[in-house]
Amino acid sequence: MRTEKTMGTRRTRTILAAAVLVFAARVASADHCPEAKTMNAPPETSLAGVDFGRDKLPDVVARLGKPTNHKEGRDDSDPAGSGWSEYEWKQRKVTVSVSTEFYTADTGGRVEAVEVIQLSGAASRVDLGTGRGLRLGDDLNRVVAVYGATYVEGTVNGPQLGKQTMTYCFSDDTELSVGLDPNHRVVAIRLQAPVE
Repeated sequence: MRTEKTMGTRRTRTILAAAVLVFAARVASADHCPEAKTMNAPPETSLAGVDFGRDKLPDVVARLGKPTNHKEGRDDSDPAGSGWSEYEWKQRKVTVSVSTEFYTADTGGRVEAVEVIQLSGAASRVDLGTGRGLRLGDDLNRVVAVYGATYVEGTVNGPQLGKQTMTYCFSDDTELSVGLDPNHRVVAIRLQAPVE
């Protein structure tokens, strides 16, 4: 015969297990794109002339010039000599933002890898678009023509961009988010390297 205490303990365990499963599902869905929304195409790797597949910070500075703003820091869990940096370039009505992670090599030099590139503002020049030619100011039809109709409505790992955000997910976990204004014009593009 079960006692009220035993039934209460089982009920508590069941509630706790359900809560853990819901939390785990939210964490899992927040980290990865749904499989049905993942594109079966080569990933986009370039935005604003910066390619996170090949460029390090000196390449970015050579291409964009001296940053308008810069800040950096480290998390408590980061090893000594490593951390993160954020750089910003303002070019007329366009802002280019680059987020990096860095570490100190055995030789003592700083190695800085590009993790996120974001472009925001008014219509942009061709060289400030994506590698496939999407630019600020393009309309929704152009977005779909360049990247297709398979995307996540909203965001996966990044912030909301504009009135509406659409995120293209690639099989290597690269994410391309496009922010649209109320007139369905591109006002922001964010490219995030695969999260390791």
